[in-house]
Amino acid sequence: MKKLILSVAILATSLCANAQTLIKPNFKKGDVAHYENVTSMQIDFPMGAGSQQAKVTALSTITVKEANADGFVLEDLCTSIKPEGNEDLAENISDFIQYLENTPFLLQTNKDGEVIKIVNYNDVAAKISKGAVAKIDELYKKTPELEQQVPKAKLILALSTKYSEEKLIKTLKETGIYALYGKTLKTGDVAERNINGVKAKTTYTISSVLGTTAIVGTSKATMNEEDTKAYIANQIKEQGGDDAMAQQVLSNWAQFKQMGMDKIDLDMTETAHINKSNWITDYATKGVIKAMGTNVKIESNTKLLDK
Repeated sequence: MKKLILSVAILATSLCANAQTLIKPNFKKGDVAHYENVTSMQIDFPMGAGSQQAKVTALSTITVKEANADGFVLEDLCTSIKPEGNEDLAENISDFIQYLENTPFLLQTNKDGEVIKIVNYNDVAAKISKGAVAKIDELYKKTPELEQQVPKAKLILALSTKYSEEKLIKTLKETGIYALYGKTLKTGDVAERNINGVKAKTTYTISSVLGTTAIVGTSKATMNEEDTKAYIANQIKEQGGDDAMAQQVLSNWAQFKQMGMDKIDLDMTETAHINKSNWITDYATKGVIKAMGTNVKIESNTKLLDK
Protein backbone atom coordinates (compact mmCIF):
# COMPACT_ATOMS: atom_id res chain seq x y z
CA MET A 1 0.00 0.00 0.00
CA LYS A 2 2.82 2.43 0.89
CA LYS A 3 4.48 1.72 -2.47
CA LEU A 4 1.19 2.38 -4.28
CA ILE A 5 0.71 5.73 -2.53
CA LEU A 6 4.29 6.71 -3.33
CA SER A 7 3.84 5.77 -6.99
CA VAL A 8 0.64 7.80 -7.25
CA ALA A 9 2.34 10.78 -5.62
CA ILE A 10 5.29 10.62 -8.03
CA LEU A 11 2.93 10.32 -11.01
CA ALA A 12 0.88 13.29 -9.83
CA THR A 13 4.01 15.36 -9.42
CA SER A 14 5.25 14.59 -12.94
CA LEU A 15 1.87 15.32 -14.52
CA CYS A 16 1.54 18.68 -12.74
CA ALA A 17 5.12 19.84 -13.20
CA ASN A 18 4.45 21.73 -16.44
CA ALA A 19 0.78 22.58 -15.93
CA GLN A 20 -0.16 26.18 -15.24
CA THR A 21 -1.51 26.77 -11.76
CA LEU A 22 -3.61 29.79 -10.79
CA ILE A 23 -3.04 30.56 -7.13
CA LYS A 24 -6.62 31.57 -6.36
CA PRO A 25 -8.01 31.35 -2.81
CA ASN A 26 -11.28 29.67 -2.01
CA PHE A 27 -12.11 31.77 1.04
CA LYS A 28 -15.54 31.75 2.66
CA LYS A 29 -17.11 34.68 4.49
CA GLY A 30 -16.49 34.19 8.20
CA ASP A 31 -13.31 32.13 7.77
CA VAL A 32 -10.73 32.90 10.46
CA ALA A 33 -7.06 31.91 10.28
CA HIS A 34 -4.27 32.41 12.80
CA TYR A 35 -0.67 32.77 11.62
CA GLU A 36 2.70 33.00 13.31
CA ASN A 37 5.67 34.67 11.65
CA VAL A 38 9.24 34.44 12.94
CA THR A 39 11.80 36.58 11.13
CA SER A 40 15.49 36.78 12.01
CA MET A 41 18.11 39.05 10.49
CA GLN A 42 21.85 39.37 10.84
CA ILE A 43 23.92 42.23 9.43
CA ASP A 44 27.67 41.82 9.01
CA PHE A 45 29.26 45.23 8.47
CA PRO A 46 32.29 45.73 6.18
CA MET A 47 35.92 46.06 7.22
CA GLY A 48 35.49 44.22 10.51
CA ALA A 49 32.97 46.70 11.90
CA GLY A 50 31.06 43.95 13.70
CA SER A 51 27.58 42.53 13.31
CA GLN A 52 24.05 42.89 14.66
CA GLN A 53 21.29 40.31 15.11
CA ALA A 54 17.57 40.54 15.80
CA LYS A 55 14.48 38.38 15.73
CA VAL A 56 10.81 39.33 15.65
CA THR A 57 7.90 36.98 16.38
CA ALA A 58 4.46 38.18 15.32
CA LEU A 59 1.00 36.65 15.63
CA SER A 60 -1.81 37.68 13.33
CA THR A 61 -5.44 36.83 12.68
CA ILE A 62 -6.96 36.98 9.20
CA THR A 63 -10.75 37.13 8.97
CA VAL A 64 -12.69 36.95 5.70
CA LYS A 65 -15.18 39.82 5.99
CA GLU A 66 -16.62 39.58 2.47
CA ALA A 67 -16.46 36.95 -0.28
CA ASN A 68 -18.18 37.35 -3.64
CA ALA A 69 -17.58 37.05 -7.39
CA ASP A 70 -15.59 40.30 -7.42
CA GLY A 71 -13.12 39.30 -4.72
CA PHE A 72 -12.58 39.29 -0.98
CA VAL A 73 -12.27 41.74 1.90
CA LEU A 74 -9.77 40.43 4.45
CA GLU A 75 -9.20 41.86 7.92
CA ASP A 76 -5.56 41.43 8.93
CA LEU A 77 -4.99 42.02 12.63
CA CYS A 78 -1.55 41.75 14.22
CA THR A 79 -2.24 40.68 17.80
CA SER A 80 1.31 40.39 19.15
CA ILE A 81 4.82 41.53 18.23
CA LYS A 82 7.81 40.29 20.22
CA PRO A 83 11.20 41.80 19.24
CA GLU A 84 14.53 40.36 20.40
CA GLY A 85 18.10 41.48 19.87
CA ASN A 86 19.23 44.79 18.39
CA GLU A 87 16.39 47.32 18.74
CA ASP A 88 17.04 49.22 15.49
CA LEU A 89 17.31 46.03 13.48
CA ALA A 90 14.12 44.62 15.05
CA GLU A 91 12.29 47.82 14.03
CA ASN A 92 13.61 47.37 10.51
CA ILE A 93 12.22 43.82 10.43
CA SER A 94 8.81 44.90 11.76
CA ASP A 95 8.56 47.86 9.37
CA PHE A 96 5.08 49.44 9.42
CA ILE A 97 3.46 46.46 11.21
CA GLN A 98 5.04 47.58 14.50
CA TYR A 99 2.68 50.56 14.52
CA LEU A 100 -0.42 48.46 13.81
CA GLU A 101 -0.38 46.03 16.72
CA ASN A 102 -4.04 45.40 17.65
CA THR A 103 -5.13 47.77 14.85
CA PRO A 104 -6.85 45.96 11.95
CA PHE A 105 -6.34 46.85 8.34
CA LEU A 106 -8.79 45.82 5.65
CA LEU A 107 -7.49 44.47 2.34
CA GLN A 108 -9.59 44.37 -0.81
CA THR A 109 -8.58 41.72 -3.32
CA ASN A 110 -9.70 41.00 -6.86
CA LYS A 111 -11.47 37.76 -7.76
CA ASP A 112 -8.13 35.91 -7.90
CA GLY A 113 -7.06 37.03 -4.42
CA GLU A 114 -4.51 39.69 -5.43
CA VAL A 115 -4.47 42.65 -3.01
CA ILE A 116 -5.57 45.80 -4.86
CA LYS A 117 -6.65 48.23 -2.13
CA ILE A 118 -6.40 49.02 1.58
CA VAL A 119 -10.03 49.82 2.40
CA ASN A 120 -9.30 51.72 5.62
CA TYR A 121 -6.06 53.29 4.39
CA ASN A 122 -6.71 56.69 6.01
CA ASP A 123 -7.03 55.10 9.46
CA VAL A 124 -4.01 52.87 8.86
CA ALA A 125 -1.88 55.76 7.58
CA ALA A 126 -2.81 57.91 10.57
CA LYS A 127 -1.80 55.16 13.02
CA ILE A 128 1.48 54.48 11.20
CA SER A 129 2.28 58.19 11.01
CA LYS A 130 1.60 58.69 14.73
CA GLY A 131 3.86 55.81 15.70
CA ALA A 132 6.64 56.70 13.25
CA VAL A 133 6.68 60.39 14.24
CA ALA A 134 6.88 59.42 17.92
CA LYS A 135 9.93 57.24 17.10
CA ILE A 136 11.56 60.10 15.19
CA ASP A 137 10.91 62.56 18.02
CA GLU A 138 12.50 60.13 20.47
CA LEU A 139 15.52 59.63 18.20
CA TYR A 140 16.17 63.36 17.74
CA LYS A 141 15.71 63.97 21.45
CA LYS A 142 18.44 61.43 22.22
CA THR A 143 20.77 62.63 19.45
CA PRO A 144 19.98 66.30 18.68
CA GLU A 145 23.10 66.57 16.49
CA LEU A 146 21.20 64.60 13.81
CA GLU A 147 19.30 67.79 13.00
CA GLN A 148 22.45 69.15 11.35
CA GLN A 149 22.74 66.10 9.09
CA VAL A 150 19.07 65.45 8.27
CA PRO A 151 16.47 67.98 9.47
CA LYS A 152 13.74 66.22 11.41
CA ALA A 153 11.05 67.89 9.30
CA LYS A 154 12.46 66.30 6.13
CA LEU A 155 12.49 62.86 7.68
CA ILE A 156 8.87 63.24 8.78
CA LEU A 157 7.90 64.50 5.31
CA ALA A 158 9.50 61.39 3.75
CA LEU A 159 7.01 59.21 5.64
CA SER A 160 4.15 60.26 3.34
CA THR A 161 5.97 58.67 0.40
CA LYS A 162 7.39 55.69 2.26
CA TYR A 163 3.99 54.69 3.63
CA SER A 164 1.72 55.61 0.73
CA GLU A 165 -1.05 53.12 -0.07
CA GLU A 166 0.80 52.06 -3.22
CA LYS A 167 4.02 51.38 -1.29
CA LEU A 168 2.23 49.46 1.48
CA ILE A 169 0.46 47.21 -1.02
CA LYS A 170 3.72 46.66 -2.86
CA THR A 171 5.41 45.66 0.40
CA LEU A 172 2.62 43.20 1.24
CA LYS A 173 2.93 41.61 -2.20
CA GLU A 174 6.73 41.34 -2.30
CA THR A 175 7.03 38.26 -0.11
CA GLY A 176 4.79 36.47 2.38
CA ILE A 177 1.29 35.04 2.38
CA TYR A 178 -0.12 37.71 0.04
CA ALA A 179 2.67 37.43 -2.52
CA LEU A 180 1.39 34.47 -4.52
CA TYR A 181 -2.36 35.05 -4.76
CA GLY A 182 -3.47 36.04 -8.25
CA LYS A 183 -0.40 34.58 -9.94
CA THR A 184 -0.55 31.91 -12.66
CA LEU A 185 2.63 29.83 -12.50
CA LYS A 186 4.21 26.72 -13.92
CA THR A 187 7.58 25.09 -13.43
CA GLY A 188 10.28 27.05 -15.24
CA ASP A 189 8.46 30.39 -15.19
CA VAL A 190 10.78 33.36 -14.62
CA ALA A 191 9.43 36.60 -13.15
CA GLU A 192 11.12 39.98 -12.82
CA ARG A 193 10.57 41.31 -9.30
CA ASN A 194 11.52 44.08 -6.93
CA ILE A 195 12.46 42.58 -3.54
CA ASN A 196 13.11 45.18 -0.85
CA GLY A 197 14.16 47.60 -3.57
CA VAL A 198 16.48 45.10 -5.28
CA LYS A 199 15.74 44.11 -8.87
CA ALA A 200 15.75 40.33 -9.21
CA LYS A 201 14.63 37.42 -11.34
CA THR A 202 12.76 34.54 -9.72
CA THR A 203 12.55 31.05 -11.22
CA TYR A 204 9.60 28.94 -10.03
CA THR A 205 9.12 25.22 -9.49
CA ILE A 206 5.57 23.96 -8.92
CA SER A 207 4.52 20.52 -7.70
CA SER A 208 1.30 19.01 -6.41
CA VAL A 209 1.04 15.93 -4.20
CA LEU A 210 -2.08 14.59 -2.48
CA GLY A 211 -3.96 17.88 -2.60
CA THR A 212 -1.09 20.10 -1.47
CA THR A 213 0.60 22.48 -3.90
CA ALA A 214 4.26 23.33 -3.27
CA ILE A 215 5.83 26.44 -4.80
CA VAL A 216 9.56 27.14 -4.72
CA GLY A 217 10.98 30.41 -6.00
CA THR A 218 14.71 30.93 -6.42
CA SER A 219 15.76 34.57 -6.84
CA LYS A 220 18.96 36.27 -7.94
CA ALA A 221 19.68 39.98 -8.27
CA THR A 222 19.88 41.62 -11.70
CA MET A 223 21.26 45.00 -10.58
CA ASN A 224 23.56 46.89 -12.95
CA GLU A 225 25.58 49.95 -11.93
CA GLU A 226 22.79 52.45 -12.64
CA ASP A 227 20.27 50.33 -10.73
CA THR A 228 22.66 50.23 -7.77
CA LYS A 229 23.11 54.01 -7.78
CA ALA A 230 19.33 54.48 -7.96
CA TYR A 231 18.87 52.09 -5.05
CA ILE A 232 21.35 54.00 -2.89
CA ALA A 233 19.78 57.36 -3.79
CA ASN A 234 16.33 56.03 -2.92
CA GLN A 235 17.51 54.72 0.46
CA ILE A 236 18.96 58.14 1.28
CA LYS A 237 15.70 59.88 0.36
CA GLU A 238 13.63 57.46 2.44
CA GLN A 239 15.74 58.53 5.41
CA GLY A 240 14.94 62.20 4.84
CA GLY A 241 17.81 63.07 2.54
CA ASP A 242 17.45 64.99 -0.72
CA ASP A 243 18.94 64.87 -4.21
CA ALA A 244 21.94 66.95 -3.11
CA MET A 245 22.76 64.54 -0.29
CA ALA A 246 22.35 61.53 -2.58
CA GLN A 247 24.62 63.15 -5.16
CA GLN A 248 27.21 63.88 -2.50
CA VAL A 249 27.33 60.20 -1.51
CA LEU A 250 27.43 59.02 -5.13
CA SER A 251 30.25 61.44 -5.93
CA ASN A 252 32.49 58.95 -4.11
CA TRP A 253 31.51 56.17 -6.49
CA ALA A 254 35.05 55.63 -7.79
CA GLN A 255 36.20 55.05 -4.23
CA PHE A 256 33.32 52.62 -3.57
CA LYS A 257 34.29 50.76 -6.74
CA GLN A 258 37.94 50.54 -5.72
CA MET A 259 36.89 49.04 -2.38
CA GLY A 260 34.55 46.54 -4.03
CA MET A 261 31.49 48.19 -2.46
CA ASP A 262 29.73 49.14 -5.71
CA LYS A 263 27.52 46.07 -6.11
CA ILE A 264 24.24 44.74 -4.73
CA ASP A 265 23.64 40.98 -4.89
CA LEU A 266 20.71 38.92 -3.72
CA ASP A 267 20.30 35.16 -3.40
CA MET A 268 16.99 34.04 -1.96
CA THR A 269 14.78 30.96 -1.83
CA GLU A 270 11.08 31.06 -1.01
CA THR A 271 9.03 27.94 -0.30
CA ALA A 272 5.25 27.87 0.15
CA HIS A 273 2.66 25.14 0.61
CA ILE A 274 -1.02 25.63 -0.18
CA ASN A 275 -3.88 23.36 0.91
CA LYS A 276 -7.00 22.30 -1.01
CA SER A 277 -8.85 25.50 -0.05
CA ASN A 278 -5.85 27.51 -1.25
CA TRP A 279 -4.98 28.79 2.20
CA ILE A 280 -1.21 29.14 2.47
CA THR A 281 -0.18 26.76 5.24
CA ASP A 282 3.46 27.86 5.40
CA TYR A 283 5.75 30.33 3.68
CA ALA A 284 9.50 30.30 4.28
CA THR A 285 12.13 32.72 3.02
CA LYS A 286 15.88 32.38 3.32
CA GLY A 287 18.37 34.65 1.65
CA VAL A 288 21.41 36.90 1.65
CA ILE A 289 21.63 40.47 0.38
CA LYS A 290 25.12 41.88 -0.18
CA ALA A 291 25.07 45.66 -0.47
CA MET A 292 28.14 47.92 -0.53
CA GLY A 293 30.27 45.46 1.43
CA THR A 294 27.55 44.71 3.99
CA ASN A 295 26.01 41.21 4.23
CA VAL A 296 22.40 40.90 5.35
CA LYS A 297 21.16 37.39 6.16
CA ILE A 298 17.39 36.99 6.38
CA GLU A 299 15.32 34.01 7.42
CA SER A 300 11.55 34.16 7.79
CA ASN A 301 8.99 31.45 8.52
CA THR A 302 5.23 31.94 8.47
CA LYS A 303 2.95 29.08 9.42
CA LEU A 304 -0.80 28.58 9.69
CA LEU A 305 -1.53 27.72 13.32
CA ASP A 306 -5.20 26.95 12.85
CA LYS A 307 -8.19 27.86 10.73
